[in-house]
Amino acid sequence: MASRAATVRDGVVAAIQAAWSPSAPDGVSGVWAKDIVLDVDKGGDRLLTGRQVFVIVASQTQPRLADRKGSLRRYVVGVLVAERYEDGAGAVPTEWIDERVEWTESNVLDLLADPTVTLSDGAVRLAFDEEQGLDSILDRELLQKHRTFWSVATFVYQQVVDHA
Repeated sequence: MASRAATVRDGVVAAIQAAWSPSAPDGVSGVWAKDIVLDVDKGGDRLLTGRQVFVIVASQTQPRLADRKGSLRRYVVGVLVAERYEDGAGAVPTEWIDERVEWTESNVLDLLADPTVTLSDGAVRLAFDEEQGLDSILDRELLQKHRTFWSVATFVYQQVVDHA
């Protein structure tokens, strides 16, 4: 049986997969930790290829009782969108960056910040009183140094867990 945190993570992965339907080398995966290599000379089989979306549960808290029978649980979920620019030398074109930002807004931000989207069995919902969104639309240092689009988003989900 998976932990509650893993169930939430896997629900986010499933929501993104349903909206996107990635094909190799692109992908979306739920991870606890990920060793991502961006340097072409050091990458080997761990080199980032395609557009990759990594979903990570950063924390799980129990801020308060929901009622006599259950506690409110909150899960902070991080989503990383990463893709290396591999189409030749020179500066990364603005159009390429624009396409990745637009994709991230549509397939991560708009999808996961939608309060009607439920995860797993429907018991996990977006925490309305928390800020949701893109923490970093684009890491400019990674873009310049490694020619890599790197965007990070954070979402807070909650559920009521029975004490029984």
